[in-house]
This record gives sequence, structure tokens and C-alpha cells, in this order.
Amino acid sequence: MVFRKPHRVGLKGDALRGVRGYPLELISDRHMAGIHASEVVGLHKTAVTPAEVVYTAIANLTANTLTPSFVGVAIGTAVVGRRVVVGTHPYYSNDVPTLSSMAIAGGAAAEVIDPGAKTSVLVGEIWDRQVDTGTTTTIAPVWGGAATSYSNGIVVWEVHNVSGGATDTDEHFLPSGVGTNSVTVTVPDGGVVLAYGTFSSDPTDITWGGVDEDVAETLMCDGDCAIYQAGASRQYLVGGDKTITMLVSTTTLARHLLVAVYSPA
Repeated sequence: MVFRKPHRVGLKGDALRGVRGYPLELISDRHMAGIHASEVVGLHKTAVTPAEVVYTAIANLTANTLTPSFVGVAIGTAVVGRRVVVGTHPYYSNDVPTLSSMAIAGGAAAEVIDPGAKTSVLVGEIWDRQVDTGTTTTIAPVWGGAATSYSNGIVVWEVHNVSGGATDTDEHFLPSGVGTNSVTVTVPDGGVVLAYGTFSSDPTDITWGGVDEDVAETLMCDGDCAIYQAGASRQYLVGGDKTITMLVSTTTLARHLLVAVYSPA
């Protein structure tokens, strides 16, 4: 069959909407006579409402404690199914810490990305939790280790209309020198990508690829340390395998890129 440029013979109201959403068997031969070939592609699919991602907060806390508490953190718009996503990163002067747990809005968060064993104070993590109510909350990570001088930073996003937890993740750690952190993740149509970065260089020297920068700032610490964190995100209406990069253009001790994908509900 050769489809002509549509003049929509017999297509009215619900029938026309059906061309873009209803199964093929509900479209009659008479309707098909006036449908352009491009409209036939994907007739079996139901329209997808895209997921949404919004950056909401960045904070850092200088305190000699393994259990910092960030109070009054903005988490966006209250709606059933909202997930609060937190990138976090410590600075420890004499130890490489591990994050044993995190509470968001008084409940246990789930670890989204396990960074594995990294011998650097620049290792970040991502955690999340569904929080249906409230516009601000307390975020409380619990670190393990034996450090004597440290601080902790967080970057926070809210994601809406998602199927649940992250559907793909990846991370890339570089120990030293100038270079690009890069990962490839699979994003569905209408999915969103969040990227969290830690590094020891001026945040104005960061160039992102595949995501759009939301924020970057110094992670303050006891004494003189040049430790930074940054966050970026993007909604993808058309999915696929997406390469996410973080380029640090000046000499840095180390940097860590963590990326999480959330799929539409």
C-alpha cells in the first residue's frame, strides 16, 4: 500500500486521535486511505508522559561528625510518586569513608550507585527515596570511618512521573590529571538523566556533555582544601544509548562522575 499525503478522508475527532494512539486494528481501511505513511509508524504504541527532573538544592556542612544532618533542604513540589535524589560527597583528611546509610524525610533511602572501593576522598555516591509530601526536609547521611577533619556536601533533585528507582546507572573515577570522565547509559523515551560530579578543581573549569549543568560550588572543609561538587541533568524525549561526560580542563587530583537514569511511569 502506498500512503498519500493525508487529507484525512473520514477522519474525525476520536478517529483522528486514534491514529496516534489506538491499536492498528481499530483503524478501518477507509481511515487508512487518508493517512500519511509517517503516521502509521508506532500505531501500536500508547503515548508516554515524560518523566521530569528538577534541581532543588545544594548544601555543604563543615562539622567533625560522622552523622551530619542537613535541615530545611528544599525538595520541590509535593506529589504522590515524587522521588528525592541526593548526590553526596565527603571530605576526609585521613580516611576514605563509606556511606552506610542515609535518611531522607525521616525514612531510609536506597543506595542508587555503589562506588565500590576507591582510595580517594573524592568518591561520591547517589541515594534516593520516594517522598510524597513536603517541600523541605532533613537529609542525614551516616558515614563510616576514622577521619578527624571532614565535611559533607549534597546536591538534590526531585523526579516526577517515574516508574520507581533508577533503571540504569554508571560511574567513572579518574585518579589524577586533566581528562574526561565518561559513561554510557540507556535512556528510554521520556526518561531523565542525573549526573553528580566531585573533583578538586575550580567548578568553572567543568564542561558537561549529554546533560546540562544545574549547579557547582566549593565543598567547604576544615582547613584549606579545594574540594568541589557539581550536578547536571537532562530530560530525553527520544531515548537511546546516551554518553554523559564531565571534562575538567585544569589539573586536578581526582574526579568522580556518577550517573543515574529514571524511566517514565
